[in-house]
Amino acid sequence: MMTAGVMPLTSIAEDRETALGHVNVKSLISEANKNSTWVKPAGGIFSTLDDIRGLIFAGTPEDIVRGTRAYQTAGADLVVFDLRFRSSDWYQQIDLLGKEVLPAL
Repeated sequence: MMTAGVMPLTSIAEDRETALGHVNVKSLISEANKNSTWVKPAGGIFSTLDDIRGLIFAGTPEDIVRGTRAYQTAGADLVVFDLRFRSSDWYQQIDLLGKEVLPAL
């Protein structure tokens, strides 16, 4: 049996604006457009945060649970939360994931 895994960039906070404040969304969209193998949205280019949904989980614990469940529904067996953008408050990120996200899953 093969295992399907994903590793979305993750930024969690009590509100979505704070979570997104730690992420350079414009740069992520630019990088996504450089990837020739990714399926582009109907307009032919990635241009919004919604266009790169799944590449990044940024928001409240409920948002992270929702994104994780979407990956599970799509067949992911393993989800690794990539906290590279939140290294300065890594322990807080782990605490929120452990207390609010994982129990909900």
